[in-house]
Amino acid sequence: MPLFLAIAANLYTIYVTITTYKKYMPFMSNPSIEKHPLFFLQEPMSKICNPLRQLNISTFAHVRVDSKNPGIAFSIGNRPNFFKNYMEKSYFNVDVFADPNHVHLPNCILWDLLDLKGKAYEMVKDASDFDYKHIFTIIKKSKDHTDYYNFGTHLNSPSIYQLYFNQFHLLESFIDYFHHNIGLLEPAYQAPIILTQPSSFIEETEDFPQLSSYEKTAYLRALGHKNISPLTAREQFYIPLIRQGFTAKEIAKHFDVAPRTAEECIKNIQRKFFATHKADLIRKLMSGGKLTE
Repeated sequence: MPLFLAIAANLYTIYVTITTYKKYMPFMSNPSIEKHPLFFLQEPMSKICNPLRQLNISTFAHVRVDSKNPGIAFSIGNRPNFFKNYMEKSYFNVDVFADPNHVHLPNCILWDLLDLKGKAYEMVKDASDFDYKHIFTIIKKSKDHTDYYNFGTHLNSPSIYQLYFNQFHLLESFIDYFHHNIGLLEPAYQAPIILTQPSSFIEETEDFPQLSSYEKTAYLRALGHKNISPLTAREQFYIPLIRQGFTAKEIAKHFDVAPRTAEECIKNIQRKFFATHKADLIRKLMSGGKLTE
């Protein structure tokens, strides 16, 4: 690259950084909640969330916590009034992602079944007042960050949980769709929420039932399965593309790896899902097939 182009590129990067800082710093240092990008991103956010209405899911929110900076979260949702109330009352300090033990949480949370305490209880009660009821959270962990996908309904009946579980693969498909469109919401991921007094959101005496890796492996081996091992971080990133029907060559291009590397990774995933061939793997993924990690 010619020197003048390199200098121009660096100057542009500096300009974008300064512009972003000036634009979002008022929110970071000023209690004026309306400065958060969520409020001017409601049009694209509403369009992205529109398919969920077919499932009677009227509220969706995404929160991302960086593994290196667990005291900072980034959030976007389609309920600005609830978000304003949420921020004004500092509920982010008692939300699931603020829990010091959040990295040990299970993959899903049914909020109605939790024995919440203090401010966490008030947060869920307030959410219900904003027609954000029977909240179901899907947690996805990777090496770099943890994502929290919160689904809620305006319906009073807890029978919505039957849909959450019976049609879990539809929620997974929406998460893939959300990330495909996440570029439209980029400003929200440049406006951090600083956790000032993070605390546990459940009673200290309550614990999530967990199985150790040894117990899971022992169980599966008792069923006759062999060589059981969890998905690697790379394999987890491959899953959404495989579900969409990407070929090994297309996946290799997407992740900038050799086709043979992608093929080997796909074969490992097939083995872990006990799929006889790639078509069988896609079928299992589309039907909500899961490993037990």
